[in-house]
Amino acid sequence: MRRTILALSLFGALAAAPWAQAQTATQSAAVGFSVASNSEVSLAISPTTVDAGKVVTFKADVQPTQGGPSATGYVTFYYGALELGKAEVKNTVATLKLNSGSLPQATYAITAKYSGDTFYQPSVSQPNYFSVVTSTNSQTSLASSPSSVQPGTPVVLKADVQPLQGGPNATGYVLFFAGENGQVYLGFAPVQGTVAQLTIPTANIKAGSYPTYAIYLGDKKYLPSISEPSYVYIQ
Repeated sequence: MRRTILALSLFGALAAAPWAQAQTATQSAAVGFSVASNSEVSLAISPTTVDAGKVVTFKADVQPTQGGPSATGYVTFYYGALELGKAEVKNTVATLKLNSGSLPQATYAITAKYSGDTFYQPSVSQPNYFSVVTSTNSQTSLASSPSSVQPGTPVVLKADVQPLQGGPNATGYVLFFAGENGQVYLGFAPVQGTVAQLTIPTANIKAGSYPTYAIYLGDKKYLPSISEPSYVYIQ
């Protein structure tokens, strides 16, 4: 009986040995296995308002949520489900430059999707926005008040800037000139509402008729324009 029990015990130990070895190997493998950490992506866009045909830059910054080595891999940029392009992550940042020439005037929500790597899981940024604007023609008219003065009486030049096709008020500056070819620079003034206004002295100016001009410099919405001459008469 003792021999039988001993034999069974020995057989059980031998039979269990491979399973014990396999379990030990599995535990060892588990110790060496690591799960990829979370990552997060932040997206910056510059400029946030761009003229049609100009370049807009997307920069996606990829960071580990709990510290660690710099992320590697790629970031793909999307407008909705439309892929705009892909860029490699270098020193935590993936940069994509996009020409806005093919984009109609609108505001666009952009997201950046990080592909992940050995250390970090994929992640997607919150949307960021930029707008494409199309410059339209402006029209500048110039009036002087009074138009006929005695020497020494100041004259007010008023340039009215209007969009040709409607829209918000123009912004920016107007330059004022005098002379047959506009060769005399008089000064500048900001557009407020739709008008830029400049007061000019007339002391020591000979009697005569002097053409004046206004040049609107344009802004993000409207193209530059120049007025027809407005005449100031010095008596």
